[in-house]
Amino acid sequence: MKSKWLLSTLCLFLFMVVLWYKQTSDFVHLQPLYNRFLSINSNMYSPNSIEAHVLFFTYPFLMFVKKAPSHAAATVRYVMRGAKYRKDVLHAFYAVLIFVTIHLFILSGYNFFYLGSVFFNDVSFVQILLCEFLGLVFYYFSLALLYIAIKTILNSDILSYSFVFFIVTLTFFFNKLVNQELYTPIRDLANIVLLVVASGDMNSIVTIYLRQITIVVVLLVFGWNMFQRKDYLKNDSL
Repeated sequence: MKSKWLLSTLCLFLFMVVLWYKQTSDFVHLQPLYNRFLSINSNMYSPNSIEAHVLFFTYPFLMFVKKAPSHAAATVRYVMRGAKYRKDVLHAFYAVLIFVTIHLFILSGYNFFYLGSVFFNDVSFVQILLCEFLGLVFYYFSLALLYIAIKTILNSDILSYSFVFFIVTLTFFFNKLVNQELYTPIRDLANIVLLVVASGDMNSIVTIYLRQITIVVVLLVFGWNMFQRKDYLKNDSL
């Protein structure tokens, strides 16, 4: 199990390295440096754009969550007490931390390569990383929780991946093409990337964090209820 997990992590790392190189190499000659910085970190073709997080990363992320060690067999007898659900959530959270850390590590590497260390101090790059780290963790954790809840209902990895991906992409295109003013969690993610990269408006960023935390709590409760309902129906049929 651990070897498969390490292999999945390595594959994820290589996928992101290649994607970042392919999507940012065209920006290397942009001047001035600040325009290059904005293009690398928030341009729609950047791997840090909302388009990338929705269209490129959703499916690999969900597959990565699936590969996280869960020790499910050891928790079967504690299902009625919700131990398996708590373990699934905890392992999903570990996967989120690893996924986001890899993403931001590669982001930092390409920024350093294309911009140089001096520019990092001018744009408060460490603060940008910390702010974006929290926003991405909350966003991807909400996706993981939705996946766990849907999988509890459908009992199929492929259907659960596809259903979550469908919801995310549908929301993204609705926001982009139909109603840009409608609030969605995806719009929050887009805003936080723009805020931390461009304006640094901490009040707006904290407001986004609070909304993201609220969504995480709602999905935790929803997933717990789905899990408990499944247990009830399973035992009711015995």
